[in-house]
Order: sequence, then C-alpha cells, then structure tokens
Amino acid sequence: MSYASQSDVQIAAGGVANLVSLTDQDNTGALDLAVLAKAQARADSTIHSYVRLRYATPLVSPTEEIKDCAAALAVYYLREAKQMLTPPEIDAQKLRVGWLEGVRDGKIRIDEPAPTRSTAVKSAIVAIAGDVTRDTLKGMW
Repeated sequence: MSYASQSDVQIAAGGVANLVSLTDQDNTGALDLAVLAKAQARADSTIHSYVRLRYATPLVSPTEEIKDCAAALAVYYLREAKQMLTPPEIDAQKLRVGWLEGVRDGKIRIDEPAPTRSTAVKSAIVAIAGDVTRDTLKGMW
C-alpha cells in the first residue's frame, strides 16, 4: 500500500480532472489506475531510498509529511512523464529532495513529535552589586 492514497494524489494534482489528464495515456478520458499505481510506487521507492538509512521501511506509521511528500512526488513523476514540468515544480522537487536528505542525515525526525517546550529552564537577569572586575570575581568559580 502506498503512503499516498489516490485521494491524496488527486489533491496534490489539483483535482480529478488534472489527475485524469496526467494518467490517461490512451486518451480515454478515464483515470488509468495502473499509471497512477506506478507513480505511487516510484514515489514510495524514492522516499525509501532516503529514509531506510535511519528507519525500517516500509514505514509502519507514516507521518502526514511523508504522505504529503509521497503525493507530491507521484504528481511530479506523472508530470515528468508527460513532459509538463514547470520551473516552479522543479524548484519544489529540489525542496522535497532537500527535506528527504534532512531526514536521511538525521536533521529531521519523522518518528516522533517535536518536543514540547520545557518550563524547567527560565532566563533571569540578576543584578550584580558593585563593580565587576577580575579582582572581585576571584574565587567565585
């Protein structure tokens, strides 16, 4: 099963009509599920090529970020096959790959939620009486 459902890819493509036009290779006016499945599999494979260095694949509980990335990758590959890529789409693909590289390198964690902000550490400004010099600080540490 793909990380991105047909519905996810449809949303990433901009609607049903766009998805049909991207998958319809025989000009039938219908969604070609085989073409869609191939793009979804390629998207999953791309994700695995990056995340398998840190996580067991396939991911058991993919995050929303992974699902969104898989959907966007599937649309990218469909548009690439139709030779319909625009410069903004190519730039977006570079950002996706950069994000996946961040996951691969351990800079981005996808297996746990972001830590909550600690309330144990608080900043405080403490007034120091008198002049602070080398001689007055001697013996403090």
